[in-house]
Amino acid sequence: MSASTLSSTARVRGPDPGARVQFLPGVGPKRALVYERLGLVTVEDLLRHYPRAYLDASRFVKIRDLVPGLLLTVTGKVASAAALRTRAGRTDFVAAISDGTGILSCYFFGQPFLVRTFKPGAQVVVSGVLDPLERRMSNPLFEVLEGEIAAHLHAGRLVPVHALTKGLSARALRQAARHAI
Repeated sequence: MSASTLSSTARVRGPDPGARVQFLPGVGPKRALVYERLGLVTVEDLLRHYPRAYLDASRFVKIRDLVPGLLLTVTGKVASAAALRTRAGRTDFVAAISDGTGILSCYFFGQPFLVRTFKPGAQVVVSGVLDPLERRMSNPLFEVLEGEIAAHLHAGRLVPVHALTKGLSARALRQAARHAI
């Protein structure tokens, strides 16, 4: 094997399995303490933290074809997005997604920070269950599209469901696992 082939192979390889989780992108020393509560100290520990289940969000449909009660996925553009203050004092977030066949309302309880993520005109993938009465998805899985759908982690695919702990989100764990692989 030539030196150039060897060096390009080394760049493709992931982190050392014995390396500490804190050295993965997006983790760091403070967040590593949260991973340690689950017994995830090394990269190998993280890779062996197997999902307890999977959500099959790989079934794509048009908004007009959404069926209440089924986990389905829609791709569309953000038509509007806003944070809403409720009577109880909580701030929720609502976004309208359009794909040319209809408009889907997505409601996120207590997540007003999503207003920075769901910019009008952004292309998104949203996976969730349509509520038959309100004709909206509540707290759906989502991914803002910047590349190919197959490269995304959080929606529009078989999504792993891991055991979590306070301070660790499913999105953060999936992202760390992707970096570890």
